[in-house]
Amino acid sequence: MLIEHHIELRNDKPNYIGAICMSFSPKKLIQSSAEYVKKVCRAEYGVAPDVKIDGLVNSSFPYITTPLNYIVPEMLKNAF
Repeated sequence: MLIEHHIELRNDKPNYIGAICMSFSPKKLIQSSAEYVKKVCRAEYGVAPDVKIDGLVNSSFPYITTPLNYIVPEMLKNAF
């Protein structure tokens, strides 16, 4: 992760400092992951459950998203 951050510091991505997203939205990550997993689930089983996101859905904070981009879809696959 430190190497990725060091490399990303050289790239100029809006809203990022290195590998850190300065306004990470858990809701957006969960929504995009859920759509991906729904497609996989429908392709494999023909059906997929609906996903309801509840809680502080408008929150955002600085966070390194790389691990969550892997973890959240895997957790949703297990749940579906």
